[in-house]
Amino acid sequence: MLQTCRALLVVFVFVCVPLTTAMAQEPTRADLRYSNNHERSVMDVWLPRGAQSAPIVVYFHGGGFIGGDKSKIQLKPDFLRLPSRGIAFASVNYPLIPGQRNRSTESIFAVLEETSLAIDFIKANASQLGVDPDSIVIAGSSAGSLITEYLAYIEPVGVDAAIAINQPRGGEYSQSRFYSDMPPLFLHTLAGARDEVHHPRFAVEMKQACDRVGARCFLSGSSRSGLPAVPGGDLVSFVMRELYGL
Repeated sequence: MLQTCRALLVVFVFVCVPLTTAMAQEPTRADLRYSNNHERSVMDVWLPRGAQSAPIVVYFHGGGFIGGDKSKIQLKPDFLRLPSRGIAFASVNYPLIPGQRNRSTESIFAVLEETSLAIDFIKANASQLGVDPDSIVIAGSSAGSLITEYLAYIEPVGVDAAIAINQPRGGEYSQSRFYSDMPPLFLHTLAGARDEVHHPRFAVEMKQACDRVGARCFLSGSSRSGLPAVPGGDLVSFVMRELYGL
């Protein structure tokens, strides 16, 4: 009986501890301010140990531009494993629009302009952070997808790729700016056909727009969305392999 308990304990340690560590990992730099324009203009950064010139993935949360927080990260365990692979990760807060009734094209674009300052900050402070200013990937979910597409294609800040998780409506703003050798777009939708905000067709339409101009684009999803599975099953790892061979 004692030997059985010891064996189960060994299994628990080796199987459960790495996952718990990855999910509970605290940021290297918390609430790092990238702009003085708004109280919420801060980010959390996870850095690889001894980072000197690491690629960095920068994430923008969802919430319809009226809610959300940098602690809410879609596919969080996968993103937080990046530092163990030598890749930095940042999750960004940004100003929110005060209520649904105040949400307009103008107010959304004001938020989008502020988010560009997060990338400017990372590039300006790359040496202090130990990251490569020329190896930046931006990612986001829902409203964060629209942010990533704005920064990659509408007012490009110079990134290697954009990851759009749960693409919502509104992608037509960036579709008109697509071109053949633009930074690749990785579309990944987990929502099903009953989700009117993140309906899988929105991601399909983005992929079709990329195909029309011959741009590099990857479309994947879940069994719920009916979209193809990610090669290897892990979106974050797939993107890192495609871009950096990591």
